[in-house]
Amino acid sequence: ILTPIIGFTELSVSELSKTHPVQENLRDILNGAKRARDLVKQILSFSRRHDSERLAISLGPLIDETLSLLRSTLPSNIQIKKDLAKDIYIHANPTQIHEVVMNLSTNAFHSMDKNGGTLSVTLSVRRPDSKFNLPSGKYCCVETKDTGTGISPEIINNIFDPYFTTKEQGKGSGLGLSVIHGIVKACGGAIDIESELWQGTCVRVFFPLVLKPDEPVESIEYLGSIKGTERILFVDDEDAIVKLAGR
Repeated sequence: ILTPIIGFTELSVSELSKTHPVQENLRDILNGAKRARDLVKQILSFSRRHDSERLAISLGPLIDETLSLLRSTLPSNIQIKKDLAKDIYIHANPTQIHEVVMNLSTNAFHSMDKNGGTLSVTLSVRRPDSKFNLPSGKYCCVETKDTGTGISPEIINNIFDPYFTTKEQGKGSGLGLSVIHGIVKACGGAIDIESELWQGTCVRVFFPLVLKPDEPVESIEYLGSIKGTERILFVDDEDAIVKLAGR
């Protein structure tokens, strides 16, 4: 399904002038489709128990992109405040970090969905508490705070357990926080939650910092059709993919 979406969008980008007013729309479609592609890869990775590819990523822009995506789904009575430090790099899988931020933000939204409130997200260089027993080095902290209903002391120690959820049937699987916990641990970090009933919840996620990677070499742009005299037989059970390959 995603192959013709990405393919025809890339064709349209290459066939229109760079100043065409539709270019920005096409770029947004392409970015969204590639994000969906990465999410599908991530789902397959979890189901097959494969190690996900990790690389040095700039954390601030990734968080900002995730919050912008979330903003369009939230009601107007919920505000998002963000304070994201620049030039913070961690070694992680971008899709997994997207999942961490999205899941924490969605949990915060669910705790505020009746009366509204404020979700605050900060990114800063911060030393983790000694209780985590993390290796020495520099760390960053992604902190999410909400003004929601909070978590009662009786259950706060169970929130990372698989399939544990306080949400009503059909609104949560109980896997979100356990998956996040696994992602953070795999990245060499730690997660901590503080909450008080009816006073909101604060989640802090620590990641070890890495050096800024070298600038990538610019990719080669599409240069037009390459002609030849040969014939190619292309077979696929999706008509749209056959049409794309023919183009």
